Amino acid sequence: MWTVSSDTCATGRLSAPDNVAYDGYCREFVFRQPRDAAELGAVMSADSEEVFACYRFDGLDRWTSRSVAAWREDVEVVLGYARHALAATAEDPELQRCLGGYVSYIESEEFGQYIDALRAHLEALGRSGSVTLGHAEPLASDDGDSGAPNVDFKP
Repeated sequence: MWTVSSDTCATGRLSAPDNVAYDGYCREFVFRQPRDAAELGAVMSADSEEVFACYRFDGLDRWTSRSVAAWREDVEVVLGYARHALAATAEDPELQRCLGGYVSYIESEEFGQYIDALRAHLEALGRSGSVTLGHAEPLASDDGDSGAPNVDFKP
C-alpha cells in the first residue's frame, strides 16, 4: 500500500496511527505496511476518509529487488528529510508523534527484516528488474496475463 499526493486534512492517522504518517504539510503516507487484518482494515478506513483517493493497493507491482536495494542504500536521504521535518515542526505534537514514529520504524530491526524479506520475495518471483521505481516489467503467465502474480507477501 502506498499513497500519491493527498489532501492536507490529516485524517489518516485517526484510523491508522500505526501505519500512516504525515509530512510537514500534513499530507499523509503509509509508512508501515499492515501487519494483520486489523491494521489492514484501519488503512482501508483511512483510504475511505481521504478526499483525493490517494491510497494505492498495487505496491508489489511497482518494485523490483533492485529498486528495493537502491531505496535501502539511499534511506539516509529519507531519514534526513524526516529529521528536518521533525525539527521544523517542533511545536506540533501530532507531527512529532507521527514523524518520530516514522523515523523510529525506518531505523528499526523490524523494518530491516521487512525490506530484506520483500527483496527476497521479489527475487523468488524473478523480479530483479530495473532500479527505477514504477511498473516492473511484465511477467508472463500461462493465460497471457502480463500482470504480477496473485501472491500474498508476508515477511
